[in-house]
Amino acid sequence: MDRETQTPVPFRFNSVQQKYYELLFGTGDIYPAQEGVREIILKARQQGFSSFILALFAVDFLTRPYSISICISHRVDSTQLLFKKVRFYIESYLGKVAKAQGFKLDADTMRQFYKSDNKGLIENATNHAMFYIGTAGSKVGGRGGSARNIHFSEAAFYQDTELITAQEIIVATAQQVPQGKGMIFIESTANGEGNFYHSEWVRAEEHRSSYHPRFFGWQEFYSPTWVEEKRKEFPNDKLWKQEYPATAEEAFITSGSPYFDAEKLNEMLKVAPIPVEFGRIAPDGHFL
Repeated sequence: MDRETQTPVPFRFNSVQQKYYELLFGTGDIYPAQEGVREIILKARQQGFSSFILALFAVDFLTRPYSISICISHRVDSTQLLFKKVRFYIESYLGKVAKAQGFKLDADTMRQFYKSDNKGLIENATNHAMFYIGTAGSKVGGRGGSARNIHFSEAAFYQDTELITAQEIIVATAQQVPQGKGMIFIESTANGEGNFYHSEWVRAEEHRSSYHPRFFGWQEFYSPTWVEEKRKEFPNDKLWKQEYPATAEEAFITSGSPYFDAEKLNEMLKVAPIPVEFGRIAPDGHFL
């Protein structure tokens, strides 16, 4: 679907999607045979990562027998939109195949193709592959079952509740994909520091995680002219940098709802003297 005209167009990679595809499956050969993909993505808005990831999963749904793909979104309305996108991919492909074979893809044909077709689940009647899409906190984020592919969409915005935390949703669900197999993507714009997504990003940057960190700022996709005009829609730099950061550091320090002004603290940090000693104050008042 073309973002500007809102009309169906053939799915061709934009510049960011093409760059990311090459990073994953190009000459670097990071993931042979598209196996063992473990990625955490921090990005500016509207660069097409969800579309790219769901397209990969849709290909598996169509071609890989018994594969199970899961997408977990942060809000119900986003979940519904992502599910529509997946169905659009699948049905557009089937329509093209039908046309090539000389028949029309109608509702009866689609009912024969989908063995199951529920609110958040479709099953391929020809190869028994499944595709689930759910909202964070629902049963789709549980411990049971197995899967080949998982997409955690806008994971920084998963809410901790009395029943389940963002950490439990992501860590438990990820265990459904066997080690070294399939694809897992944790993808989001930033939502401040201190949440589980931020801690996982830091772990990945410090090479303490199985996930590869990927940052894509506004400069990866948008032109300076576009940015100059778009920037006028935002009342201040903080909101702008939250949605369209230029660096990973900028994304985190300007997002969320901190008590102190994060940008001022960052400027102070740049000129602060190097501490003579690091440590903490013990309950008895001693410096450790």
